[in-house]
Amino acid sequence: MEQKRQGKRLHKTVEPEADGMELGRYLKQRLGFTGSQIRSMKFRENGILRNRERCRVNAVLKTGDQLELLLEEESASSAHLAEAEGRVMVLYEDEDLIAVWKEAGVVVHPAHGHYSDTLSNRLHTYFREKGEQVTIRSIGRLDKDTCGILVFGKNQVAAARLWHQKEKGIFRKEYLAVCEGAAGKENDWQTIDLPIGKMAGEKMKMCISDSGLKAVTHFQVLWKTESRTGIRVRIDTGRTHQIRVHMASTGHPLVGDPLYGRTEDAHGLCLCAWQAELLQPFTKRPIRIRIEEEQVPSWFGKFKAFGLDNLLDPF
Repeated sequence: MEQKRQGKRLHKTVEPEADGMELGRYLKQRLGFTGSQIRSMKFRENGILRNRERCRVNAVLKTGDQLELLLEEESASSAHLAEAEGRVMVLYEDEDLIAVWKEAGVVVHPAHGHYSDTLSNRLHTYFREKGEQVTIRSIGRLDKDTCGILVFGKNQVAAARLWHQKEKGIFRKEYLAVCEGAAGKENDWQTIDLPIGKMAGEKMKMCISDSGLKAVTHFQVLWKTESRTGIRVRIDTGRTHQIRVHMASTGHPLVGDPLYGRTEDAHGLCLCAWQAELLQPFTKRPIRIRIEEEQVPSWFGKFKAFGLDNLLDPF
C-alpha cells in the first residue's frame, strides 16, 4: 500500500488484511515501530490520528482507516549548530534520508577545534536554506581523513531503522583503497578476522587485541604494481579504524595513513567509501548510492582504466 509523508508525518491507509487489528499491534507488526517509538508518538500533540481524530493504541482498526503519525516534533532540529560555508554535494535524498559526499579532511560532527566547519554544520545550513527543520543524525561515520559517502536520517524513526539495517548487515558500504606493497593475487578475495581494541597509552590509535571487539574485513585486489595495490573493501563490522588497522596487520597498511602507515602521500589517506546499499526505511525499496567515475579520487589512478562497471556485482 502506498505511503505518503508530509514533512515528519507518515500517512497510511489500513489494508483489508488488518481489519479488526488493534492499532498498537498494527504499528508494531505492520509498520515496524518499536514500543518506545509508539510511546513517543502517543504523548505528542496529535501524534497518532485516525481519520483526523486522536485515538488510543488499543483502538480497533477498520479497512480504509486513514492513519497519520507524527514521527518527530516540528521543533526538533539542529538549530544549535552554527551555520557554515561550503557546498553540500547531495548524492541521494528523499523524505527520510540524505546521502552526501564527504571530502577528505572534513570532520563530520563538531568537536574540539572544529565547531563550525564540519559536514553537520554544512548540512544544517543546507536544510535551513530549504526551509526544513532536520536534526542531523549520521548513520555510521567516516574518519576525518577518509572521503566518500555518508548517510543521514532526516527524522528519528528513519535514523533508528537505518541503524537497525546497519546492525543486521542490510545497510552496507564498499570502499576503494590503495595499500603498500603487493597484497595478494588480482581478483582474489581475502578475509581478515581479527579483534580490534584500544591501544594502551594511545588516545587515537587502535590495534589487534585478543580482548578487543570482533572485526571482519574482506578485500579484493583490483590492480597491482611492485610497490602498491588497489583494493575494494567490504566490512562486516564497523570498528574504529577497522580497515586501516586490519590492512596494517597484513603488512600492507593504507598509503598515506598518518597513524598506521609507513609513508606519507601527497594525496593523504587513500581510502574512499564509494558505494552504499540500503533499504528505504519505510517503503523497504532497495537503494544503491554510488559515486560517479569522475568522483573517483585521483590516487586510485588505475581504477579509471579498470572502470566502475566491473564493480557492479551485488554486495
